[in-house]
Amino acid sequence: MKRNQIISLAILVSITWAGCARKTVTRINPDQQTDLSGRWNDTDSRLVAEEMTKDALGKNWRSSFVDKTGKNPIIIIGIITNKSHEHIESETFIKDMEKEFIQSGLIRVVQNSVFREKVREERADQQEFAAIETQKKWGKMRQS
Repeated sequence: MKRNQIISLAILVSITWAGCARKTVTRINPDQQTDLSGRWNDTDSRLVAEEMTKDALGKNWRSSFVDKTGKNPIIIIGIITNKSHEHIESETFIKDMEKEFIQSGLIRVVQNSVFREKVREERADQQEFAAIETQKKWGKMRQS
């Protein structure tokens, strides 16, 4: 019986020591980019959008447009299709690009085609179901 008690005591002591083992926590700078998975993430989306925007703004087309019209160009960022094997949320990427263009102050961005199609569907419903005096007429859409 003493042998069983000694074994039980040894197990209890090792469990207690394992529970008291020190855990180390390493703090990182919150401004530092940390990629934990190696997969596409929001940081990648933002960085690529920044680079693509800088590239687009650095080309001659914008200054040529401004010289001809005296106004900043108005663009629509269309649908982006993910053809990679990774899950990439294209809507996040589109929003990142729109934000970069808007913050540049050099280009106006209007809603993408998916949003505009929803507005057109609503307008078509309105033509059928709303009173004539409250209907928004076709061809009178304002750009945002």
